Amino acid sequence: MSAQRSGTQKADGAGFRFGSGRHTIRSEDLPLVTGQGKFTDDLDIAGQVHAAFVRATVAHAIIRKVDVAAAMRMPGVVAVITSRDLAADNIGGIPPVVSFNGRDGKPMFRATMPVLPAERVRYVGEAVAIVIAETAHQAQDAAEAVDVQFDQLVAAPNVERAMAKDALAIWSDAPGNIALDWEDGDAVAVDAAFARAAHIERVKLIDTRLAPSAMEPRAAIASFDVQAQRYTLVAPTQGVAVVRKVLAENVFNVPLSQVRILTHDVGGGFGMKVQTYSEYAALLYAARRVGRPVKWCASRLESFLTDTHGRDGVLEGELALDAAGKFLGLRVRTFVGTGAYTSTYVAIVATTNTKNCLSSVYVIPAIHIDVKMVLTNTVPLGPYRGAGRPEAIYLIERLVDKAAQAMNIDRAELRLRNFIPSSAMPYKTPNGPIYDSGEFHGILEKA
Repeated sequence: MSAQRSGTQKADGAGFRFGSGRHTIRSEDLPLVTGQGKFTDDLDIAGQVHAAFVRATVAHAIIRKVDVAAAMRMPGVVAVITSRDLAADNIGGIPPVVSFNGRDGKPMFRATMPVLPAERVRYVGEAVAIVIAETAHQAQDAAEAVDVQFDQLVAAPNVERAMAKDALAIWSDAPGNIALDWEDGDAVAVDAAFARAAHIERVKLIDTRLAPSAMEPRAAIASFDVQAQRYTLVAPTQGVAVVRKVLAENVFNVPLSQVRILTHDVGGGFGMKVQTYSEYAALLYAARRVGRPVKWCASRLESFLTDTHGRDGVLEGELALDAAGKFLGLRVRTFVGTGAYTSTYVAIVATTNTKNCLSSVYVIPAIHIDVKMVLTNTVPLGPYRGAGRPEAIYLIERLVDKAAQAMNIDRAELRLRNFIPSSAMPYKTPNGPIYDSGEFHGILEKA
């Protein structure tokens, strides 16, 4: 790849990582470094009230009662909203935007996220009511006064527990808690490669679930224009178009023109802020209900519990090699814990993003991947820092290292024997992607 294309060339004596060599005007630097950034919680709207959410303290339970009487008597309380209010106004849920068919054409189970659940909570932190008050402290005090009673159920907090024979169904329409059973690649070619292999290396890796922690927590200001019948949400999203579309078409069932999303500065997200969250829908409904703008900012604990998580899975891989250490085939099985609901892009994160990276920088003639998206009693999974791609690299590199050790071949040497040569570019991998360039031998030798 040339210096011009890689974006590492010098311009006017200074190096830079991204962009072109032409002079560009950076409009964001001055306000951000002088404390004039427009982050959501820094903003206020005249007449606004504040929101706090009542959240589930158990991972899986039947909701027996949500008693708001005591909360309504608290100082400054304007309203307390539950699923009953939403049902009366025909408020819908938040489905995934992307959905794939699985093995034998069976559609993915779309576990739609409720704005506020009516019958069952499915993870710790799930919002069951929203309290509106004159101040944020008053809203929080009143939220703690809401009496929620649960009949607790056995929870499945991870992939292994959710797939156990005695696991309780998180959704009755998803047998075995499998949302999607998906495969890609040439299984016959992979089987043939393994049949003639001199050595087969295997790994099983735990891809630990993680909670993103952006500098700016999720926040929002919702308002409703009665005359125009228009919803407006100010929030730090990673894509106003998708959030707008889901809220308009699925939650409120109104034309796109009646929903406006404003995103100013965003203090980090890395995939987590792409989701259309139930809090956004609840806040917009509350603004319409009370006739005033409603403001909310998540605490760090709320963010930890309710922002879409990353990773989470069991990764199994098998690599077939000949006697000289040349790669013959790769077989992969992943079990991805998607959480209690299927989020906006989780289907891509769990399937194609991992599949597309399985060849890595190596010539692997035959590749097959089997993926099971597993529903668990945890916060929904979403894209975060690579969104399924690091899983592929983690798996293949651990296989290479273990194979090198087992076959008594130097780790670097085994890689050199299997790199895609620059002379092969453009190179079409068996798993689909086409590489237009790459100097993998030279890069490793230099390192």
